[in-house]
Amino acid sequence: MKCFLAGGSGMLGRAILRLNENSSSPFLIRACSHNQKWTLKPSKTTEYIQSDLSETVDSSIFIDCDTLIMSAAITGGIKMNSQRPEDQINGNLKLMANIFSLLPTSKIKKIIFISSATVYQDSVALLSEDELDLNLPPPVSIFGVGWTFRYVEKLLQFWGNKLNLEVIILRAGNIFGPFDKFDPDRSNFIPALITKGIKKIDPFEIFGPRDTTRDLIYCDDLASLVIKCIYKDHPSLSIYNASWGVPITIQNALDKILILSEHAPKKINWLKSTFPTTHKRLLNCNKVKSSLDWKPNFTFDDALRITIDWWKKNQLTWTK
Repeated sequence: MKCFLAGGSGMLGRAILRLNENSSSPFLIRACSHNQKWTLKPSKTTEYIQSDLSETVDSSIFIDCDTLIMSAAITGGIKMNSQRPEDQINGNLKLMANIFSLLPTSKIKKIIFISSATVYQDSVALLSEDELDLNLPPPVSIFGVGWTFRYVEKLLQFWGNKLNLEVIILRAGNIFGPFDKFDPDRSNFIPALITKGIKKIDPFEIFGPRDTTRDLIYCDDLASLVIKCIYKDHPSLSIYNASWGVPITIQNALDKILILSEHAPKKINWLKSTFPTTHKRLLNCNKVKSSLDWKPNFTFDDALRITIDWWKKNQLTWTK
């Protein structure tokens, strides 16, 4: 078995490589990066290549690979969604459509696609995989990216049916961890809060409401799920929610990050965002836990601690 890993230098891609390298029975990976130049040397289990997969026209890039892990994507936080949502829409459509167009002349038989919880409609209740209602739009704050991932899921289903492929779609909650995007223009709320905590920003400004609730997943937990999907046979199309399934509010995250970053600001200013965001998004993850016998290995506190320690050591050199 040999896997092609698209997005190998990203947060999730690096976690997959790390877990596989440390496994007692690792598989072969061809890891592809676009923007980040590899500083790692090839190993017995990993080959590193650099290519723009949105422009590649030769399916030989998948040489000898039977599984495609699609963790490559153009992502961003609320600032990117509010100011330049087209970056995620146009970039992801071009990337995914081009990669999928190479499948007919490849030896790929299984695809694991990291989708997004943004596909779901607004809801205050836990959402299961079969509760996606395509008659209802994604929330207004993620309307464009939500419809983009909805379309990509259907595009992948088309190619799966046409080529008789095994397709696994993982609808992930907010992913965070080492090698996350800490650039303020692209970061989600966890790395944004960590950056302010480490820099000892005071007054500490944060967009509310305080009880805005998200479903998160640590990159290593999602990576372990991807690896489980590689080894397990699935029906032609399998869709799983992929998150901790635990509600975490911005207030709760802030309290923990301030403690772990050893920052006690004299003043915390809760600001009203001019850009509307989803107040609550939670996923029902019973299906993935029962079907794949998967469960998270990390608590929120432990995952935050690891991420903060990594950022302290790498904040001067990490450019994403």
